[in-house]
Amino acid sequence: MRWYRDNRDDLCPFELAGIFHYRFVQVHPFVDGNGRVARELMNFILERNGYPPLILEMKDREEYLKRLKMADEGDPHPFLEMLAVRMIVDYEDVIMSFQDKALKDLSNLREDELEELMELLIWFMDMMKDFHVSLPDEARRNIPSIRKFLEMVRALDLPQMKE
Repeated sequence: MRWYRDNRDDLCPFELAGIFHYRFVQVHPFVDGNGRVARELMNFILERNGYPPLILEMKDREEYLKRLKMADEGDPHPFLEMLAVRMIVDYEDVIMSFQDKALKDLSNLREDELEELMELLIWFMDMMKDFHVSLPDEARRNIPSIRKFLEMVRALDLPQMKE
């Protein structure tokens, strides 16, 4: 807990949560349950800082363990990169589903839907600025189209967007 208190103001929330997760797994004294408890604590930190929970799927288990081992060897960046890729891919899926619906007819979106879409897009682009790890191409594949879509929505000057 001391490490968390000492670092919470110096690291972006994503890095804080990811490194806390790794450190917890490293020192947690039980043979079974380390990962589950660490992921819950990581998600608590993320949610406390306005991020949604990060879901790691069973199909990613081998890669997850491999990246934890790399962190054990002194480099936490591959582990953080894996978490970042997972989060970005999840967000791209959500944003693209909104984009598909919105592109059909933005003007027919209810005010709350449009507001939610804008908040999600803006939040996603702001979140990308928080990452201090280099992301592989896979994680960046839709960012330009998301940025272009956000600019397009802003340019529409829809009545719902006026204050």
